[in-house]
Amino acid sequence: MGGFASPAVYGLMAGGTIGSAVGTFQQGKAAERAARFNAELIRRETNDRLEQAFATSRRRRAMNITRVAKSGVRLSGSPLAVLEQNEYQDAQQRDYIARSGRAGADLMRARGRNAMASARMGVASDVISGAGRIGALAIRNA
Repeated sequence: MGGFASPAVYGLMAGGTIGSAVGTFQQGKAAERAARFNAELIRRETNDRLEQAFATSRRRRAMNITRVAKSGVRLSGSPLAVLEQNEYQDAQQRDYIARSGRAGADLMRARGRNAMASARMGVASDVISGAGRIGALAIRNA
């Protein structure tokens, strides 16, 4: 038989276990909040990049039409094909910006969910481990 453990020791061990579990959960919540913030930041940056891409596309199109008109060439045939190709490439670029932004935001949200899942598992682990230590001490003092 081991030495006697006072009720205060059990209380301190239980308090430490609870404190550890709460800390683990709070870390998970903080990581989840940070991930949600980052996802929102990515979404806003993506919207800004899309607005810039639309503005650039409109300016380029206006400049190209003006150049063609100044040159006296009719807006048909090759010049029209070039304009259409530029529009197609601009649309592809905007699609890429939108898809990559969504993917980045989705990744951040997934990281937040994973952080919370990990925190919940950590809380369970802390509680089980603490209960095991308290149980082992109780058995030694029985």
